[in-house]
Amino acid sequence: MATLNTTVKLETSSSVAGVLKLDFTNTQPFTIGDVAGDDLTVNALTSLVATGYGATAYVYVVNTASDAAHTIALMTDAGVQWGTLEAGEWGFFAIPNGTGFKVQADAGVPVLNYVIMKKA
Repeated sequence: MATLNTTVKLETSSSVAGVLKLDFTNTQPFTIGDVAGDDLTVNALTSLVATGYGATAYVYVVNTASDAAHTIALMTDAGVQWGTLEAGEWGFFAIPNGTGFKVQADAGVPVLNYVIMKKA
């Protein structure tokens, strides 16, 4: 298994909403498992993380569609939608063990790239 060292830095030069000023850096090593997909066409309900994964899964997903109408619904294994990934958007998500992670096209036939990781 490969290890990916990620660094996330959030910083603003002024306060956010007049209250919060960000200046935070966090570095976390992840172990990349055998689960990754490149150019997955999302046209049906697709499970990316099973409920029995065994640990919190850290999922990086990218909707590579360029057509704004091609969106992806982000769901629990039970089919409860908790988010939408618009065309060209990406995100890191922590998926608690036992929750599962599924995707389904909200509109159009989007294409998804993803990597599923565990803390190293």
